[in-house]
Amino acid sequence: MSAENPYDLQEYSGSPRPQAHPRRMRTHAWLRGHRAPDLAGARVLELGCGDAQHLIWLAAEFPQMKLVGVDLAESGIRRGRDVARAAGLALELHAADLCAIDAGWGEFDYIIAHGVYSWVPPAVQDALLRVCAERLAADGVAFVSYNTLPGGHLRCLLEDMACFHVRGVADPARRMAAALDFARRAVGWSAAGEPERAVLESEYRRLADMSASGLYHDALADINAPVLFADFAAHAARHGLAYLDEAHFADAERIWLNAAFAAEVAELAGDRVAREQYADFARMRRFRQTLLVHAGRTVSAHPLAAAVRDMSVAARLTAGPADAAGARSFGDGKSGSITVADPARAHLLELLAQMAPARLPFADALRFAGAADVEAQADLAQFFLVLYSAGMAELELDRTPIACVVSERPAVSAYARWQVGQGAAVATPRGQVLQIEDALSRALIGLLDGKATVAEIAAALAAKVSAQNLPLPPSLPANLTVGELEAVLAARLPEKLAELARVGLLVEAA
Repeated sequence: MSAENPYDLQEYSGSPRPQAHPRRMRTHAWLRGHRAPDLAGARVLELGCGDAQHLIWLAAEFPQMKLVGVDLAESGIRRGRDVARAAGLALELHAADLCAIDAGWGEFDYIIAHGVYSWVPPAVQDALLRVCAERLAADGVAFVSYNTLPGGHLRCLLEDMACFHVRGVADPARRMAAALDFARRAVGWSAAGEPERAVLESEYRRLADMSASGLYHDALADINAPVLFADFAAHAARHGLAYLDEAHFADAERIWLNAAFAAEVAELAGDRVAREQYADFARMRRFRQTLLVHAGRTVSAHPLAAAVRDMSVAARLTAGPADAAGARSFGDGKSGSITVADPARAHLLELLAQMAPARLPFADALRFAGAADVEAQADLAQFFLVLYSAGMAELELDRTPIACVVSERPAVSAYARWQVGQGAAVATPRGQVLQIEDALSRALIGLLDGKATVAEIAAALAAKVSAQNLPLPPSLPANLTVGELEAVLAARLPEKLAELARVGLLVEAA
Protein backbone atom coordinates (compact mmCIF):
# COMPACT_ATOMS: atom_id res chain seq x y z
CA MET A 1 0.00 0.00 0.00
CA SER A 2 0.98 3.63 -0.38
CA ALA A 3 3.04 5.35 2.28
CA GLU A 4 0.31 8.00 2.41
CA ASN A 5 -2.18 7.83 5.23
CA PRO A 6 -4.78 5.32 3.96
CA TYR A 7 -7.54 7.41 5.54
CA ASP A 8 -6.52 10.27 3.23
CA LEU A 9 -6.62 7.92 0.23
CA GLN A 10 -10.05 6.48 1.01
CA GLU A 11 -12.60 8.45 3.00
CA TYR A 12 -13.89 6.74 6.14
CA SER A 13 -17.33 8.21 6.78
CA GLY A 14 -18.14 8.18 10.47
CA SER A 15 -21.53 7.90 12.13
CA PRO A 16 -23.09 8.26 15.57
CA ARG A 17 -22.39 5.27 17.81
CA PRO A 18 -25.01 4.87 20.57
CA GLN A 19 -22.85 2.34 22.39
CA ALA A 20 -20.12 4.98 22.78
CA HIS A 21 -22.43 7.72 24.02
CA PRO A 22 -21.42 8.93 27.49
CA ARG A 23 -25.05 8.38 28.49
CA ARG A 24 -24.65 4.64 27.81
CA MET A 25 -21.26 4.56 29.51
CA ARG A 26 -22.65 6.26 32.61
CA THR A 27 -25.68 3.94 32.76
CA HIS A 28 -23.46 0.87 32.67
CA ALA A 29 -21.11 2.33 35.24
CA TRP A 30 -24.11 2.88 37.52
CA LEU A 31 -25.20 -0.75 37.03
CA ARG A 32 -21.77 -1.82 38.27
CA GLY A 33 -21.83 0.47 41.31
CA HIS A 34 -19.45 3.05 39.80
CA ARG A 35 -20.61 6.67 39.95
CA ALA A 36 -19.34 8.12 36.67
CA PRO A 37 -19.38 11.91 36.14
CA ASP A 38 -22.58 13.78 35.25
CA LEU A 39 -23.13 14.46 31.57
CA ALA A 40 -23.83 18.18 31.92
CA GLY A 41 -20.53 19.89 31.23
CA ALA A 42 -18.68 16.60 30.81
CA ARG A 43 -15.31 16.58 29.06
CA VAL A 44 -15.11 14.03 26.22
CA LEU A 45 -12.03 12.99 24.21
CA GLU A 46 -12.23 10.77 21.13
CA LEU A 47 -9.04 9.11 19.91
CA GLY A 48 -9.13 8.28 16.21
CA CYS A 49 -12.25 10.39 15.70
CA GLY A 50 -12.11 10.27 11.88
CA ASP A 51 -14.45 12.94 10.51
CA ALA A 52 -15.90 13.45 14.01
CA GLN A 53 -19.48 12.49 13.15
CA HIS A 54 -19.89 10.89 16.57
CA LEU A 55 -18.69 14.00 18.40
CA ILE A 56 -20.83 16.26 16.21
CA TRP A 57 -23.85 14.12 17.10
CA LEU A 58 -23.01 14.60 20.79
CA ALA A 59 -22.54 18.35 20.31
CA ALA A 60 -26.06 18.67 18.90
CA GLU A 61 -27.47 17.39 22.21
CA PHE A 62 -24.87 18.74 24.62
CA PRO A 63 -23.60 22.15 23.51
CA GLN A 64 -22.18 22.61 27.03
CA MET A 65 -19.90 19.58 26.75
CA LYS A 66 -16.20 20.00 26.06
CA LEU A 67 -15.77 17.75 23.01
CA VAL A 68 -12.26 17.09 21.69
CA GLY A 69 -11.29 14.82 18.81
CA VAL A 70 -7.92 13.76 17.49
CA ASP A 71 -7.04 11.84 14.34
CA LEU A 72 -3.90 11.38 12.29
CA ALA A 73 -5.72 11.87 8.96
CA GLU A 74 -6.02 15.57 8.14
CA SER A 75 -8.73 14.97 5.52
CA GLY A 76 -11.14 13.58 8.12
CA ILE A 77 -10.46 16.43 10.53
CA ARG A 78 -11.13 18.96 7.76
CA ARG A 79 -14.46 17.31 6.92
CA GLY A 80 -15.42 17.26 10.58
CA ARG A 81 -14.65 20.95 10.99
CA ASP A 82 -16.68 21.77 7.89
CA VAL A 83 -19.70 19.79 9.13
CA ALA A 84 -19.54 21.29 12.62
CA ARG A 85 -19.33 24.78 11.14
CA ALA A 86 -22.26 24.13 8.77
CA ALA A 87 -24.38 22.73 11.60
CA GLY A 88 -23.43 25.57 13.95
CA LEU A 89 -21.92 23.23 16.53
CA ALA A 90 -18.81 23.76 18.66
CA LEU A 91 -16.08 21.18 19.19
CA GLU A 92 -12.31 21.01 19.09
CA LEU A 93 -10.65 18.84 16.43
CA HIS A 94 -6.93 18.16 16.06
CA ALA A 95 -5.00 16.51 13.25
CA ALA A 96 -2.37 14.94 15.50
CA ASP A 97 -0.72 11.73 16.66
CA LEU A 98 -2.40 10.30 19.76
CA CYS A 99 1.05 9.23 20.96
CA ALA A 100 1.86 12.91 21.51
CA ILE A 101 -1.06 13.57 23.84
CA ASP A 102 0.28 14.76 27.18
CA ALA A 103 -0.77 16.61 30.34
CA GLY A 104 -1.29 19.80 28.36
CA TRP A 105 -4.46 18.27 26.89
CA GLY A 106 -6.10 18.26 30.30
CA GLU A 107 -8.39 15.73 31.93
CA PHE A 108 -11.50 14.06 30.49
CA ASP A 109 -14.53 12.42 32.06
CA TYR A 110 -15.11 10.12 29.09
CA ILE A 111 -12.57 8.86 26.56
CA ILE A 112 -13.60 7.01 23.39
CA ALA A 113 -11.36 4.94 21.10
CA HIS A 114 -13.51 3.11 18.57
CA GLY A 115 -11.89 1.07 15.82
CA VAL A 116 -8.30 1.91 16.73
CA TYR A 117 -6.69 -0.66 19.04
CA SER A 118 -6.70 -3.67 16.67
CA TRP A 119 -5.55 -1.64 13.67
CA VAL A 120 -2.39 0.01 15.00
CA PRO A 121 1.10 -1.25 15.93
CA PRO A 122 1.81 -2.44 19.52
CA ALA A 123 3.54 0.83 20.40
CA VAL A 124 0.43 2.81 19.46
CA GLN A 125 -1.81 0.35 21.33
CA ASP A 126 0.32 1.01 24.37
CA ALA A 127 0.11 4.78 23.86
CA LEU A 128 -3.67 4.56 23.51
CA LEU A 129 -4.07 2.87 26.89
CA ARG A 130 -1.49 5.22 28.43
CA VAL A 131 -3.56 8.20 27.29
CA CYS A 132 -6.72 6.59 28.68
CA ALA A 133 -5.04 6.11 32.04
CA GLU A 134 -3.27 9.47 32.27
CA ARG A 135 -6.01 11.72 30.87
CA LEU A 136 -9.05 10.00 32.44
CA ALA A 137 -10.67 11.75 35.40
CA ALA A 138 -10.70 9.91 38.71
CA ASP A 139 -14.24 8.56 38.23
CA GLY A 140 -14.18 8.67 34.44
CA VAL A 141 -14.93 5.88 31.96
CA ALA A 142 -13.01 4.92 28.83
CA PHE A 143 -14.44 3.06 25.83
CA VAL A 144 -12.09 0.90 23.73
CA SER A 145 -13.24 -1.41 20.93
CA TYR A 146 -11.13 -4.17 19.37
CA ASN A 147 -11.31 -7.47 17.50
CA THR A 148 -11.16 -10.56 19.68
CA LEU A 149 -10.23 -14.21 19.59
CA PRO A 150 -11.31 -16.94 19.09
CA GLY A 151 -13.90 -15.56 16.66
CA GLY A 152 -11.23 -13.40 15.08
CA HIS A 153 -9.62 -16.54 13.65
CA LEU A 154 -12.73 -17.04 11.48
CA ARG A 155 -12.75 -13.38 10.47
CA CYS A 156 -9.10 -13.58 9.44
CA LEU A 157 -9.42 -16.70 7.27
CA LEU A 158 -10.54 -14.96 4.11
CA GLU A 159 -9.25 -11.50 5.02
CA ASP A 160 -5.65 -12.73 5.31
CA MET A 161 -5.85 -14.48 1.96
CA ALA A 162 -7.37 -11.41 0.29
CA CYS A 163 -4.73 -9.12 1.84
CA PHE A 164 -1.99 -11.34 0.40
CA HIS A 165 -3.61 -11.22 -3.02
CA VAL A 166 -3.79 -7.38 -3.09
CA ARG A 167 -0.48 -6.76 -1.29
CA GLY A 168 0.90 -4.69 -4.17
CA VAL A 169 -2.27 -2.75 -5.02
CA ALA A 170 -2.41 0.78 -3.57
CA ASP A 171 -5.38 2.32 -5.38
CA PRO A 172 -8.40 1.90 -3.06
CA ALA A 173 -10.97 1.07 -5.75
CA ARG A 174 -8.72 -1.47 -7.49
CA ARG A 175 -7.65 -2.95 -4.15
CA MET A 176 -11.23 -3.52 -3.00
CA ALA A 177 -12.42 -4.91 -6.36
CA ALA A 178 -9.48 -7.30 -6.58
CA ALA A 179 -9.97 -8.47 -3.00
CA LEU A 180 -13.65 -9.26 -3.52
CA ASP A 181 -12.96 -11.01 -6.82
CA PHE A 182 -10.29 -13.16 -5.19
CA ALA A 183 -12.51 -13.92 -2.16
CA ARG A 184 -15.25 -15.16 -4.46
CA ARG A 185 -12.78 -17.41 -6.27
CA ALA A 186 -11.34 -18.73 -2.99
CA VAL A 187 -14.77 -19.87 -1.83
CA GLY A 188 -15.13 -21.91 -5.02
CA TRP A 189 -11.79 -23.61 -4.47
CA SER A 190 -13.03 -25.35 -1.34
CA ALA A 191 -14.97 -28.56 -1.88
CA ALA A 192 -18.74 -28.42 -1.53
CA GLY A 193 -19.86 -30.02 1.70
CA GLU A 194 -16.54 -29.47 3.48
CA PRO A 195 -16.70 -27.55 6.80
CA GLU A 196 -14.41 -24.79 5.59
CA ARG A 197 -16.69 -24.10 2.61
CA ALA A 198 -19.52 -22.91 4.85
CA VAL A 199 -17.15 -20.67 6.82
CA LEU A 200 -15.65 -19.13 3.69
CA GLU A 201 -19.07 -18.56 2.14
CA SER A 202 -20.22 -16.77 5.28
CA GLU A 203 -17.08 -14.63 5.38
CA TYR A 204 -17.40 -13.75 1.70
CA ARG A 205 -20.96 -12.54 2.25
CA ARG A 206 -19.73 -10.41 5.15
CA LEU A 207 -17.01 -8.81 3.00
CA ALA A 208 -19.38 -8.27 0.07
CA ASP A 209 -21.89 -6.51 2.34
CA MET A 210 -19.35 -4.15 3.90
CA SER A 211 -19.24 -0.47 3.04
CA ALA A 212 -16.29 0.69 0.95
CA SER A 213 -14.68 2.39 3.95
CA GLY A 214 -15.19 -0.66 6.15
CA LEU A 215 -13.80 -3.06 3.55
CA TYR A 216 -10.75 -0.94 2.79
CA HIS A 217 -9.84 0.22 6.29
CA ASP A 218 -10.98 -2.72 8.42
CA ALA A 219 -10.89 -5.95 6.42
CA LEU A 220 -7.99 -5.01 4.11
CA ALA A 221 -5.91 -3.04 6.61
CA ASP A 222 -2.18 -3.74 6.81
CA ILE A 223 -2.65 -4.27 10.56
CA ASN A 224 -5.71 -6.06 11.94
CA ALA A 225 -4.77 -8.00 15.04
CA PRO A 226 -7.48 -9.67 17.14
CA VAL A 227 -6.57 -10.43 20.76
CA LEU A 228 -7.81 -12.55 23.62
CA PHE A 229 -9.94 -10.52 26.00
CA ALA A 230 -7.73 -11.69 28.87
CA ASP A 231 -4.67 -10.29 27.12
CA PHE A 232 -6.39 -6.96 26.50
CA ALA A 233 -7.48 -6.78 30.14
CA ALA A 234 -3.91 -7.54 31.23
CA HIS A 235 -2.57 -4.80 28.95
CA ALA A 236 -5.07 -2.34 30.42
CA ALA A 237 -4.11 -3.43 33.95
CA ARG A 238 -0.45 -2.62 33.27
CA HIS A 239 -1.61 0.97 32.77
CA GLY A 240 -3.68 0.99 35.95
CA LEU A 241 -7.03 0.42 34.22
CA ALA A 242 -9.65 -2.15 35.19
CA TYR A 243 -12.54 -3.82 33.39
CA LEU A 244 -15.93 -2.23 34.05
CA ASP A 245 -18.38 -3.65 31.51
CA GLU A 246 -19.24 -3.93 27.83
CA ALA A 247 -20.88 -1.01 26.05
CA HIS A 248 -23.34 -3.40 24.40
CA PHE A 249 -24.93 -4.82 27.54
CA ALA A 250 -26.93 -7.71 26.07
CA ASP A 251 -23.97 -8.75 23.94
CA ALA A 252 -22.08 -9.45 27.15
CA GLU A 253 -24.81 -10.41 29.62
CA ARG A 254 -27.19 -12.59 27.61
CA ILE A 255 -24.98 -15.65 27.90
CA TRP A 256 -25.04 -15.46 31.71
CA LEU A 257 -28.82 -15.89 31.72
CA ASN A 258 -28.05 -19.56 31.03
CA ALA A 259 -27.72 -20.78 34.62
CA ALA A 260 -26.13 -24.09 33.63
CA PHE A 261 -23.41 -22.34 31.63
CA ALA A 262 -22.78 -19.82 34.41
CA ALA A 263 -22.37 -22.62 36.95
CA GLU A 264 -19.99 -24.54 34.69
CA VAL A 265 -17.80 -21.51 34.07
CA ALA A 266 -17.73 -20.78 37.81
CA GLU A 267 -15.99 -24.14 38.26
CA LEU A 268 -13.37 -23.23 35.65
CA ALA A 269 -12.63 -19.58 36.37
CA GLY A 270 -11.80 -17.83 39.61
CA ASP A 271 -12.10 -14.18 38.57
CA ARG A 272 -14.27 -12.02 36.36
CA VAL A 273 -11.76 -11.57 33.54
CA ALA A 274 -11.31 -15.34 33.24
CA ARG A 275 -15.08 -15.86 33.26
CA GLU A 276 -15.46 -13.35 30.45
CA GLN A 277 -12.74 -15.13 28.50
CA TYR A 278 -14.57 -18.45 28.77
CA ALA A 279 -17.74 -16.69 27.61
CA ASP A 280 -15.82 -15.53 24.52
CA PHE A 281 -14.74 -19.11 23.89
CA ALA A 282 -18.34 -20.30 24.12
CA ARG A 283 -19.62 -17.64 21.72
CA MET A 284 -16.62 -17.56 19.36
CA ARG A 285 -16.66 -13.83 19.98
CA ARG A 286 -15.11 -11.57 17.34
CA PHE A 287 -15.45 -8.07 18.72
CA ARG A 288 -15.66 -6.25 22.04
CA GLN A 289 -16.55 -2.71 23.04
CA THR A 290 -15.06 -2.55 26.50
CA LEU A 291 -15.50 0.06 29.22
CA LEU A 292 -12.56 0.72 31.54
CA VAL A 293 -12.08 2.64 34.77
CA HIS A 294 -9.12 3.36 37.00
CA ALA A 295 -7.99 0.32 38.98
CA GLY A 296 -9.13 0.37 42.57
CA ARG A 297 -12.57 1.80 41.85
CA THR A 298 -15.53 -0.14 43.25
CA VAL A 299 -16.94 -2.30 40.48
CA SER A 300 -19.51 -5.04 41.02
CA ALA A 301 -18.84 -8.34 39.27
CA HIS A 302 -22.57 -8.61 38.61
CA PRO A 303 -24.99 -5.89 37.45
CA LEU A 304 -26.91 -4.42 40.35
CA ALA A 305 -30.69 -4.63 40.13
CA ALA A 306 -30.92 -1.95 42.82
CA ALA A 307 -29.37 0.55 40.38
CA VAL A 308 -32.35 0.08 38.05
CA ARG A 309 -34.48 2.04 40.54
CA ASP A 310 -32.69 5.23 39.47
CA MET A 311 -33.36 4.59 35.77
CA SER A 312 -36.03 4.68 33.11
CA VAL A 313 -36.99 1.75 30.90
CA ALA A 314 -38.23 1.42 27.32
CA ALA A 315 -39.22 -1.57 25.23
CA ARG A 316 -40.56 -2.02 21.70
CA LEU A 317 -42.40 -5.28 22.30
CA THR A 318 -45.31 -6.95 20.56
CA ALA A 319 -47.80 -8.88 22.66
CA GLY A 320 -49.03 -12.28 21.58
CA PRO A 321 -52.41 -13.81 22.51
CA ALA A 322 -52.95 -15.14 26.03
CA ASP A 323 -52.60 -18.90 26.52
CA ALA A 324 -55.11 -21.12 28.32
CA ALA A 325 -53.72 -20.06 31.70
CA GLY A 326 -53.88 -16.38 30.79
CA ALA A 327 -50.12 -15.89 30.32
CA ARG A 328 -48.99 -13.45 27.59
CA SER A 329 -45.96 -13.76 25.35
CA PHE A 330 -44.00 -10.63 24.40
CA GLY A 331 -41.30 -10.40 21.74
CA ASP A 332 -39.28 -7.76 19.92
CA GLY A 333 -38.81 -9.69 16.69
CA LYS A 334 -35.06 -10.17 17.11
CA SER A 335 -33.87 -10.99 20.64
CA GLY A 336 -36.51 -13.56 21.54
CA SER A 337 -39.62 -13.55 23.65
CA ILE A 338 -40.71 -13.72 27.25
CA THR A 339 -43.88 -15.19 28.76
CA VAL A 340 -45.54 -13.18 31.52
CA ALA A 341 -48.19 -14.73 33.77
CA ASP A 342 -48.78 -11.75 36.07
CA PRO A 343 -51.57 -9.56 34.56
CA ALA A 344 -50.16 -6.36 36.12
CA ARG A 345 -46.74 -7.00 34.65
CA ALA A 346 -48.25 -7.87 31.26
CA HIS A 347 -50.16 -4.58 31.40
CA LEU A 348 -46.89 -2.79 32.12
CA LEU A 349 -45.19 -4.30 29.05
CA GLU A 350 -48.16 -3.35 26.89
CA LEU A 351 -47.86 0.20 28.21
CA LEU A 352 -44.15 0.32 27.36
CA ALA A 353 -44.93 -0.88 23.83
CA GLN A 354 -47.52 1.87 23.40
CA MET A 355 -45.17 4.52 24.82
CA ALA A 356 -42.16 3.71 22.65
CA PRO A 357 -39.84 5.46 22.03
CA ALA A 358 -40.58 7.21 25.34
CA ARG A 359 -38.96 5.95 28.53
CA LEU A 360 -40.94 5.12 31.67
CA PRO A 361 -39.30 6.11 34.97
CA PHE A 362 -38.93 3.17 37.34
CA ALA A 363 -41.03 4.94 39.98
CA ASP A 364 -43.94 5.07 37.51
CA ALA A 365 -43.35 1.45 36.50
CA LEU A 366 -43.78 0.44 40.14
CA ARG A 367 -47.15 2.14 40.21
CA PHE A 368 -48.39 0.59 36.97
CA ALA A 369 -47.20 -2.88 38.03
CA GLY A 370 -48.77 -2.55 41.46
CA ALA A 371 -45.42 -3.25 43.16
CA ALA A 372 -46.08 -1.79 46.59
CA ASP A 373 -43.77 -3.61 49.01
CA VAL A 374 -39.98 -3.73 49.04
CA GLU A 375 -39.82 -7.32 47.79
CA ALA A 376 -42.09 -6.58 44.82
CA GLN A 377 -40.02 -3.51 43.94
CA ALA A 378 -36.78 -5.50 44.00
CA ASP A 379 -38.40 -8.20 41.88
CA LEU A 380 -39.50 -5.66 39.25
CA ALA A 381 -36.01 -4.14 39.13
CA GLN A 382 -34.55 -7.61 38.57
CA PHE A 383 -37.16 -8.25 35.85
CA PHE A 384 -36.10 -5.13 33.94
CA LEU A 385 -32.44 -6.05 34.35
CA VAL A 386 -33.12 -9.49 32.84
CA LEU A 387 -34.95 -7.86 29.92
CA TYR A 388 -31.99 -5.53 29.36
CA SER A 389 -29.56 -8.45 29.57
CA ALA A 390 -31.62 -10.28 26.96
CA GLY A 391 -31.68 -7.26 24.65
CA MET A 392 -35.45 -6.86 24.93
CA ALA A 393 -35.50 -3.54 26.79
CA GLU A 394 -33.39 -0.41 27.25
CA LEU A 395 -32.33 1.13 30.54
CA GLU A 396 -31.30 4.76 30.78
CA LEU A 397 -29.96 6.68 33.76
CA ASP A 398 -29.95 10.09 32.06
CA ARG A 399 -32.97 11.02 29.97
CA THR A 400 -32.58 11.49 26.23
CA PRO A 401 -34.38 14.74 25.28
CA ILE A 402 -36.59 13.26 22.58
CA ALA A 403 -40.07 14.74 22.08
CA CYS A 404 -42.63 11.97 22.08
CA VAL A 405 -45.47 14.47 21.59
CA VAL A 406 -45.46 17.04 18.80
CA SER A 407 -44.98 20.48 20.30
CA GLU A 408 -46.29 23.80 19.02
CA ARG A 409 -42.87 24.44 17.46
CA PRO A 410 -41.46 21.00 16.56
CA ALA A 411 -37.72 20.51 16.23
CA VAL A 412 -35.05 18.04 15.18
CA SER A 413 -31.40 18.40 16.08
CA ALA A 414 -29.06 20.70 14.17
CA TYR A 415 -27.06 17.60 13.20
CA ALA A 416 -30.16 15.90 11.73
CA ARG A 417 -30.99 19.04 9.74
CA TRP A 418 -27.47 19.06 8.33
CA GLN A 419 -27.61 15.33 7.56
CA VAL A 420 -30.89 15.53 5.68
CA GLY A 421 -29.40 18.23 3.48
CA GLN A 422 -26.64 15.81 2.48
CA GLY A 423 -28.72 12.73 1.72
CA ALA A 424 -31.29 10.26 2.98
CA ALA A 425 -29.66 9.02 6.20
CA VAL A 426 -30.57 10.83 9.42
CA ALA A 427 -29.56 9.93 12.99
CA THR A 428 -32.02 10.17 15.86
CA PRO A 429 -30.91 11.37 19.32
CA ARG A 430 -30.62 7.71 20.33
CA GLY A 431 -28.40 6.92 17.35
CA GLN A 432 -30.84 5.02 15.18
CA VAL A 433 -30.10 5.79 11.52
CA LEU A 434 -33.25 6.42 9.48
CA GLN A 435 -33.46 6.39 5.70
CA ILE A 436 -35.61 9.34 4.58
CA GLU A 437 -36.18 8.55 0.93
CA ASP A 438 -38.76 11.09 -0.28
CA ALA A 439 -37.77 14.66 -1.03
CA LEU A 440 -40.79 16.17 0.71
CA SER A 441 -39.94 14.52 4.04
CA ARG A 442 -36.31 15.63 3.75
CA ALA A 443 -37.42 19.18 3.05
CA LEU A 444 -39.75 19.06 6.06
CA ILE A 445 -37.02 17.83 8.42
CA GLY A 446 -34.73 20.62 7.24
CA LEU A 447 -37.31 23.17 8.39
CA LEU A 448 -37.77 21.80 11.92
CA ASP A 449 -35.54 24.18 13.88
CA GLY A 450 -37.95 24.68 16.80
CA LYS A 451 -38.72 28.28 15.83
CA ALA A 452 -41.73 27.88 13.53
CA THR A 453 -45.29 26.80 14.24
CA VAL A 454 -46.91 23.97 12.28
CA ALA A 455 -48.80 26.54 10.16
CA GLU A 456 -45.57 28.43 9.43
CA ILE A 457 -43.81 25.17 8.57
CA ALA A 458 -46.59 24.29 6.10
CA ALA A 459 -46.21 27.67 4.40
CA ALA A 460 -42.41 27.37 4.21
CA LEU A 461 -42.64 23.80 2.91
CA ALA A 462 -45.14 24.76 0.21
CA ALA A 463 -42.87 27.60 -0.91
CA LYS A 464 -39.88 25.26 -0.97
CA VAL A 465 -41.71 22.66 -3.06
CA SER A 466 -42.71 25.35 -5.56
CA ALA A 467 -39.29 27.01 -5.73
CA GLN A 468 -37.32 23.79 -6.05
CA ASN A 469 -39.94 21.80 -7.99
CA LEU A 470 -39.73 18.99 -5.46
CA PRO A 471 -41.57 15.78 -6.39
CA LEU A 472 -44.72 15.15 -4.36
CA PRO A 473 -45.83 11.74 -3.08
CA PRO A 474 -48.52 10.05 -5.21
CA SER A 475 -50.98 10.48 -2.34
CA LEU A 476 -51.01 14.27 -2.83
CA PRO A 477 -53.03 15.93 -5.63
CA ALA A 478 -51.06 17.22 -8.59
CA ASN A 479 -50.96 20.72 -10.10
CA LEU A 480 -51.81 22.57 -6.90
CA THR A 481 -51.15 26.27 -6.48
CA VAL A 482 -48.83 27.28 -3.65
CA GLY A 483 -51.82 28.32 -1.55
CA GLU A 484 -53.67 25.05 -2.19
CA LEU A 485 -50.53 23.04 -1.43
CA GLU A 486 -50.06 24.96 1.81
CA ALA A 487 -53.59 24.06 2.88
CA VAL A 488 -53.08 20.37 2.04
CA LEU A 489 -49.76 20.24 3.88
CA ALA A 490 -51.18 22.03 6.92
CA ALA A 491 -53.86 19.34 7.15
CA ARG A 492 -51.40 16.47 6.80
CA LEU A 493 -48.45 17.78 8.79
CA PRO A 494 -49.72 16.77 12.26
CA GLU A 495 -49.83 13.12 11.18
CA LYS A 496 -46.37 13.33 9.56
CA LEU A 497 -44.87 15.03 12.61
CA ALA A 498 -46.42 12.39 14.88
CA GLU A 499 -44.70 9.77 12.72
CA LEU A 500 -41.34 11.51 13.23
CA ALA A 501 -42.03 11.53 16.96
CA ARG A 502 -42.78 7.78 16.94
CA VAL A 503 -39.41 7.00 15.39
CA GLY A 504 -37.64 9.21 17.95
CA LEU A 505 -36.42 11.95 15.61
CA LEU A 506 -38.10 14.95 17.23
CA VAL A 507 -36.28 16.64 20.11
CA GLU A 508 -37.35 18.96 22.86
CA ALA A 509 -36.84 22.51 21.63
CA ALA A 510 -34.28 24.56 23.52
